This record gives sequence, structure tokens and C-alpha cells, in this order.
Amino acid sequence: MFQNVFSVNPVGMLNYFLSWFQPSMLDSEWLSDPHRSLLIVAIAEGYKFAAVYMVIFYSALISISEEVIEAARMDGASGWKLYRYIKLPMIKGIIFTSIILVLNGSLKSFDIPYLLTYGGPGTSSELVATYMYKQAFSSMYYGYGSAIAVFIAVECFLWSDSLCKSSK
Repeated sequence: MFQNVFSVNPVGMLNYFLSWFQPSMLDSEWLSDPHRSLLIVAIAEGYKFAAVYMVIFYSALISISEEVIEAARMDGASGWKLYRYIKLPMIKGIIFTSIILVLNGSLKSFDIPYLLTYGGPGTSSELVATYMYKQAFSSMYYGYGSAIAVFIAVECFLWSDSLCKSSK
């Protein structure tokens, strides 16, 4: 889907839409520009899981007791203060869990960067997982690829462990 959105030939949906405002945008290279490719990959990767985290945060916010919100409003909290001082501290555990899930998922992300850009142009959008794949299976350096895979697993564990300790 994202290859069709950011495509140049045939003209992708984004280029077509932007050409209404500026005709020179019709030929914009999104995926093959080294300065934009990582941003595009990040947007596509974020889009992939955005709905899951929206549901997680929505369910956390509606699980806050109405009595707590009513008491905060009686004390004068409203708008942003209600979120900053009441709601966000009450869902701190959900926030830390989501951060752990995002970090874990970002270290394992492979499919979207590989399918959109193959880690290129050059290495501008290459992530650890795509680098591991290229080393192990394209370059036939299986030991080096395995070492990178162990690094990914250890890093996921260390990030998760440190975030859990900091949330207590």
C-alpha cells in the first residue's frame, strides 16, 4: 500500500495530491531520497501499529473512575490540567508498557523497511533487523548475522528490564 502511496511512476497518491498545490511535487522521490527514506519508513511503521496503541490508551483512559475525575473537577482541574495531573499519572503503568512494546517492536521491525526501500538508498533507511538479514542471507555471513540477532534479543531484554525498573 505504501509503495503505491509514495510511488513516482505511476504517480502515487501523495504526489498526485501535493501536485494540486505545487505542480513540481508530481515527480517527488520519497523512497529513493536518502534524506526522506527513513522518515517515510518510520511513518509507515508507525501507521502499522497506531490503532493498537490508540485502543490501549483509550481503554486505559476510560478505565479511570468517574469519582476521581469528578473530584478533580471539583478541586478546579479542567482541560489540560486534568490530563497532566490526574489522568496521565493514573495510567503511568500503561504508558510504560506501551513504551516497552514500541521499543521491542522497533528492534524487530523488518518487513516494512525491507519491502519499501531494501535498506536504501545506500544504507539511509537500514535498520538493525534489515542489516542482520543482509549479512546472514545475502552476504552469507551466518555467524555475523547470528551475532546481530543475539544483540537484538539482549538489547530488547535490557531496555525492557531498565524501563520496568524505572517505572517502580
